[in-house]
Amino acid sequence: MTTKRYLIISICTIAIFNACTNKNLSIISEGKLFKRGMEYTKLSSIVYKNNTKAIVNATYLNPTYSNKYDNGYENFLIGVYITSNNSKLKDLSNKQYTLSLNDNINYTKKLISKDDKLLQNIPIENPYALYYIVSFKDVKSEKLTLSYKHKVFGTSSSNFKNF
Repeated sequence: MTTKRYLIISICTIAIFNACTNKNLSIISEGKLFKRGMEYTKLSSIVYKNNTKAIVNATYLNPTYSNKYDNGYENFLIGVYITSNNSKLKDLSNKQYTLSLNDNINYTKKLISKDDKLLQNIPIENPYALYYIVSFKDVKSEKLTLSYKHKVFGTSSSNFKNF
């Protein structure tokens, strides 16, 4: 390994640990909310021919914020980042991708701003993603499978225990 390559890897590793440490220190103080957020947050991606095409992080809001999201729907905070140079293709409105919960593709969505308080309390936040509150009709199943599919690139799935 060359010295230049070793130096670059070392700097990147230090930067990652430093960034994670600073964020975690501010989040850990949230206590109970942080623990629930960790338990009900999943990160997944769609990889095609060794290239990441989409990154999805989802937090199941019903158990995390039960006082606000106990409303007859399965509610998620979903961050989507599509690795495309076309800015029109980087959100949940992209027709090439399909979002579903237990194969149900009917949902409502609301785009939230980058400074929404909800984003401050989730354990994984992608600063490049667009975030939505997504609500599916209540599912009568113990297991929830949230899937993000592309016709060619494949599927990204996350499983949650129903609350």
